[in-house]
Order: sequence, then C-alpha cells, then structure tokens
Amino acid sequence: MNLPLTRVPADFTNFMMPFRERLSEPQYKKLETYTLGLIYSENKTVEGIGNARLTHTFSNSNYSHSLDFKCGEVDKLLDIYITHLRYIPEIKTAEYTRLIVDDILLIKEGDKIKFVSSTFDHAKQHHVKGQKIVTFYLITDKGHCFPVYFEFYNPKKCCKSNEEFKTKNQLMREGIEHLLKYKLKIREWTADRWYSVLSNLVFIKRLCDDGKTIFYSVPVKSDFRIRDGNKWVEVKEFYSTLSDDMFKDTEVEVRSYNGKKKKRKFKTFRKTVRVKKIGRVKLLITKEIKEDGIIDEKPTYLVSNNLNWDAKKMLVVFLSRWQIEVFHREGKVDLGFGDCQQRKEEGVTKHFFSALLANTFLRLMLYRSNYGEKYGVPLQTVGEAIRYLKVDASRNVVKFLCGAVKRNWCLEAIYSVLRISTQREVVKS
Repeated sequence: MNLPLTRVPADFTNFMMPFRERLSEPQYKKLETYTLGLIYSENKTVEGIGNARLTHTFSNSNYSHSLDFKCGEVDKLLDIYITHLRYIPEIKTAEYTRLIVDDILLIKEGDKIKFVSSTFDHAKQHHVKGQKIVTFYLITDKGHCFPVYFEFYNPKKCCKSNEEFKTKNQLMREGIEHLLKYKLKIREWTADRWYSVLSNLVFIKRLCDDGKTIFYSVPVKSDFRIRDGNKWVEVKEFYSTLSDDMFKDTEVEVRSYNGKKKKRKFKTFRKTVRVKKIGRVKLLITKEIKEDGIIDEKPTYLVSNNLNWDAKKMLVVFLSRWQIEVFHREGKVDLGFGDCQQRKEEGVTKHFFSALLANTFLRLMLYRSNYGEKYGVPLQTVGEAIRYLKVDASRNVVKFLCGAVKRNWCLEAIYSVLRISTQREVVKS
C-alpha cells in the first residue's frame, strides 16, 4: 500500500521547474504525478500510479489518455531535460564529460505493443520478445553520472510504410550528433563491441576533423584488422605473435555499485598501429589478473584515437562503461522500466522518459550530501534514495495527522488532504 504524499518534496519541485515553465499546467501535473509514481508507487503501471493518487485526484481513464503525448511533444520533453542537465552544477562545473552508449532489452510479450519484436537475449542465450532501447549516459570528470538521451530501436519488420528503418549504430551516431548541439562538454566516448565497429570509428574521426574532438577507448572484435609492419592482419593474429614477457603489469582503480573504490590488475601490451580509413590508433591488449592471481586467458582488444593515452587511462575509460549497466539495473529494479503497459509509441516513450527523469533526480540526491545526514544514513544507491523518500513521506503523514488533531480538523478534511475516499464516495463509485 502507498502512503499519500502530504507535500511534494521541495527539491523535486525545484528540479522540475524547467518543465513547469515550458509545459501547460495539465501536461506538467501529469508528468509530475507519473514521475513521482515511478519513485513512490509499488505498482509502477499507469493503473497502479493512478490508484496511488500521489499528488492530486484524477480518474485512471483521463490519466491514461493524458499520457498520449504526440511524438513532437516527447522530443520537446527531451529538449527541456537535456538543456536543464547542461546547467545543473555537477555538469556545469565539470571540466569534461564522457559519453557511454549501450542498449537495454525490456521483455514484452504483446504483439501490438510498439517496438516489440523477437530478439536474441545474450544473457539467456535464446530468442525472446521485447523492446530494445539505445541509451546514452554521461559521466563527469568528478564521477557524477546521469542518463542523458535514448532512442527506441524499431526493427525493420516492425516499420510501417511511412517509417524509416535505422540500425542501432545509426541511432547511436544520430544521438551523438544531437547531443553535441547542447554543449555538454563531451570529450570522451566508450561503448561495447557492437558500437565500436569501423563505421562508427570513422564517424568519430569525421567529428574530430570538423573540430568536435572526442577521444575514445573502445573494445574491438578479434577479427578487427590492423596494419602490422607491411601487412594487414586481424588483432587475434597479431596477439598470437606476442610473448608473455612483452606484457606489463597495470593497476587501475574503479568504483563499485555502492560508490566504493576497488583496484583491478591487468597484464597489458600497447602499440601504435594503423587502421583503414582512420589512420594511426593506439592498440591495447589486456588480460585481467583475477583476485586468486590467475591471468585471464582471453584477451580484450582496445583501440583509442588518442596516441598519448597510456594503458591506465585507456582502461579507466573502457571500464567506466559498467556505469550504464548500473543505470539499466536501477531502471528495471527500482523505476519500472519494464512495467509500461501502454501500446502506443507516445505512451511507451513517455514512460521511459519519466523513469529517466526520476533516475536523474535520485542521482542528484546521492551527490548532494544534505540528504540522509539528519538520520545518519549516507545515501549510496538509487534504491536507498527511494527508501529514504518513502520514510520521509511516512514521517510527513504522521506530522500532518498530529497537526490536524491539534487543530481539531474533521475527518472529511483529513480524508481530502490524504486523498482517501469517504464511505459516501466509495458507495457512489
């Protein structure tokens, strides 16, 4: 059961101010309620959020209808959000940011739901029905992390006659070009092997040639071709010519999910090589040394367009990619990424946008130390931030009830503030 909110948190209201200024009042109230519902409600479907009645009274039918934003309005929401993100202190004061790109799979069974198709689940190693979303994530030089953009992947067989099919790599390239317009200080980029294909590396080179310098450290597949001396070879062939004594020990420090730092050790080999259509790049071959001292036999091949980066810097940039996996897990576990029951494109995209918005607000709670201090509990994860807000909401309900009793409020007035149906209203319904 969800306790009603006697008041919306002041910091949430401040965070949402850019939306209040640019949306109509009904649009803003629905967006506010939906985003709060993804934070506070146990049931994160439209019906569950509607029944929770967190901020004001409405009918579920009207609420569901209000989620049908037109595509242009969803784009408007993203524009407001990204512009707002640019001016928050954590990004405004950053020297630079790193962009991470990956995709997330949301399991969906309904054939009539937009973007749903049969796709291969690499975790389960078999085909499932679901939606794939290309997500973009920012990390500042101080370690602050925020989701910044997303695009739903529409499979070719699902595209209508008036819809243009775009691959996930096309969506990534268009997303990067779109984000560069907002001056988010993007100077570094990393992704997994799917997005580090040659066409994407050529795309980054074109951006650099146009004065939009972005350095990367990305993994490539074992058949990625490089020029070694006078011949072109695959990186796995080049690796087979190396001896163990050519690898050096490298130690890097990374952050775990709860913010704690952890040291990881690698055997590394680094060399400048040539790649077709790109030119000179730095190749780094790594093998992780596990905690028991055993060296991983399967190497990872990284390439970077910054020839001055050492092995440690290339590893730090590449290993930061796990942060977007944290965002995906937070979204699925805490914010209802997969709970959307709407079928139309507008409702599906707005649900994901609201979850992205909620995640950013919760992350700001983690980075601003005043939260939790009065209870002596520092916040380290999005889940802990949600639990803190729920406890705070419970305290506010108790404070309200105590004040109402002191002021001799009647039951009907208390029911009204808490949005609890009276017996007469229940009978009428």
